[in-house]
Amino acid sequence: MRHTTHPLLAITAAALLSVPLPRAATAQPAPAAFDGFLAGLTECQFSPDFQKFRSGVIERFANPAFSKQPVANKSAAVPLPAALSGAIDIEGARLRSDDDGESTTVDIPVTGTYGGLPLKNLLFVLGNENGIAIAGAEFAAPRDQVVKTFGPAIKRGTARLKKTADEFPMSVGFGKPPAASIYCDQSN
Repeated sequence: MRHTTHPLLAITAAALLSVPLPRAATAQPAPAAFDGFLAGLTECQFSPDFQKFRSGVIERFANPAFSKQPVANKSAAVPLPAALSGAIDIEGARLRSDDDGESTTVDIPVTGTYGGLPLKNLLFVLGNENGIAIAGAEFAAPRDQVVKTFGPAIKRGTARLKKTADEFPMSVGFGKPPAASIYCDQSN
């Protein structure tokens, strides 16, 4: 008996073999976790890496008194922890003058998470030769999620800071609505 292939089956088989197979999905790297770096933000007690980073931010972005057009000192280094070097965009920082030149606000874009929520920016308000000093984090998450996630820590931080208040009390809290941010204010 002679074996023959039906023409319709041959065409169907050829069509199936010519369809490209889907590529295996490549795993995306997990976003950088800022939890260790920002540890203590809700109590104004910064990690050593954040303290070094913050000092570099001040060197690079603080301006003279009453600066209405803030500028960056590009020669000042901002030390980044190795684990976050690709997650913090110092060169993409946005500056603006606030309070008629009393302070410079710096928004530094970041890619990562803190407390399990996606981050958008690290925020700094730097006094222009005065005692304004605010550090914070802005989230790419709804404000209600930020409040739910960080509410207990902000409450603990507020209580601790009230107990240890001195001549220049510090405070922690949430940014004004609709901002999805938390901050530590060490202004004096």
